[in-house]
Formats: sequence, structure tokens, C-alpha cells
Amino acid sequence: MTSSRQRLPNRRAAENFSIKVGDLAYTCTVGRYSDGRIGEVFLSNHKTNSSADVNARDASIAFSF
Repeated sequence: MTSSRQRLPNRRAAENFSIKVGDLAYTCTVGRYSDGRIGEVFLSNHKTNSSADVNARDASIAFSF
């Protein structure tokens, strides 16, 4: 299976929102292509550098691939 990557425009629509799972608060940013497709995801936890934060960041990177 071959997949070609498409570069995101320098200026693009993005959506920020917060979610809470259990006692953990997360902030999510979703960047989109001009046609509305999701192109990138950033996820962080309120406890910087905790295992929850590292796992959230790693998961969002994996999703973006």
C-alpha cells in the first residue's frame, strides 16, 4: 500500500477544544486541509511531562500519520 503525503497549507483552519477524562484535563487542537479533512492533531494533558501527557502527545502524533 502506497500513500502520498500532502503538505498542509501554512495558514489553515484549526479547532481547539478541551476534554476531561476521569480527573485528567486535555487540550486538543485539530488542523484541517482546505477541504475540511483532518490533517494534524495535537493533544496535551494539564500535567506537563507526566505519563498521561507523554502518552497523549504520542497518540496524537501517531494519529496524524
